[in-house]
Amino acid sequence: MGTGQGGVRAALGRPIREQFASLDYDRNAKVSRAEAHGNVDLTAAFDDMDIDRNGVVTKAALDRFLTLR
Repeated sequence: MGTGQGGVRAALGRPIREQFASLDYDRNAKVSRAEAHGNVDLTAAFDDMDIDRNGVVTKAALDRFLTLR
């Protein structure tokens, strides 16, 4: 899989949406950098998804990221 934007999109599409809930260990509807640590794809794009730079990715932020990619 490529490392360009198309590769990120393919890597992060449906599978990451399916994994989002399982990565949210404290069930606060957000995935922190620490929670994302075990997911290579999410960790690689975390800064791009965390658009407000608060250290967490919400489902809305994830959806926005995937839509824009």
